[in-house]
Amino acid sequence: MDKDTILFIPGMACSSQIWEGLELLPHYFDCEFADWPTDKMSTWKTLEDCTEWVIEQVKESGASIVIGHSLGGLALLKALEQNAIQVEKAIVIESFLSAPNDFFKQFVGPYASEELEENLHTMFNENRNHFPENFREFIRHQITTKCVDLKKIHNTFFIYGMRGEEDGDKVLEMLPYLQHLNDSNSIGLMPYSGHFPMIEEPQELEEAINEFID
Repeated sequence: MDKDTILFIPGMACSSQIWEGLELLPHYFDCEFADWPTDKMSTWKTLEDCTEWVIEQVKESGASIVIGHSLGGLALLKALEQNAIQVEKAIVIESFLSAPNDFFKQFVGPYASEELEENLHTMFNENRNHFPENFREFIRHQITTKCVDLKKIHNTFFIYGMRGEEDGDKVLEMLPYLQHLNDSNSIGLMPYSGHFPMIEEPQELEEAINEFID
């Protein structure tokens, strides 16, 4: 029996290497890992430009499940809202429809090593200039709840790192736009992760994703 395909889309200034810690999903699914088209991004100005690329990647892969991190997840949400792609399930990891507050700006969770945090910052600093400055300005200052109508999103799993905070309700209160989700969607919180649960808690993340997919 052919395996279903999962397409993984990284966050801004990230590469497909962020998914290397995943072991369970590649065993059961045909996993494809996208990387940003650095040779084609010079004209990008808005989220729509990024979304067009995500739509192309989903269609070319034939994926039935798409997982997007940060900017990749945001563009995935926009594609879903537009009904431009047809997938069975979508997973959105650490994507924001408003500027993250100081809590969510914590890059990693409390148990990440200094080496890991340094490596992540190095990756980000090396790759962010591939994105045009006016596009980065748009992402920093013009992403709001009006960018995506979450009421039009279905069968999507939203995942956020709790960064060591013990009160899940308190974390959810800092994500007010998720109150607009319909019943076909769900939310998962990763207790010890920051912005990179696929690196900080890969096994726990896979278990959460697998439960949602099933």
